[in-house]
Amino acid sequence: MQFGDSRLSKSFWSKHKLDANDCWSYIGTKIDWDGRAVVYLEKRNGNKMVGYNYRKTSDLIHGPLPKGMTRSHVCPGGANKLCCNPSHIIYEDTHANTARYWETKRGK
Repeated sequence: MQFGDSRLSKSFWSKHKLDANDCWSYIGTKIDWDGRAVVYLEKRNGNKMVGYNYRKTSDLIHGPLPKGMTRSHVCPGGANKLCCNPSHIIYEDTHANTARYWETKRGK
């Protein structure tokens, strides 16, 4: 998947920029308490559903999150909670995710 892929709306892409680490960083205004980008995912019963930008792109490329797995950011420039590049997101179990966390600067 390339930045600007037509499977995602122009509105989605207008709120993201490509940075030096090939991160697709969110530049919109909706950020949650933990610094993650919040975007509209789909409409259900006429209502907009909100969720995280990285879930939208990773599900599109990797498929739905398997039971017992979690999504992990592995951005080359470090932890970028605003990134949604699916090549920077992997599915792994909680144990592996926690181990990676403590090996990074985020956990120190």
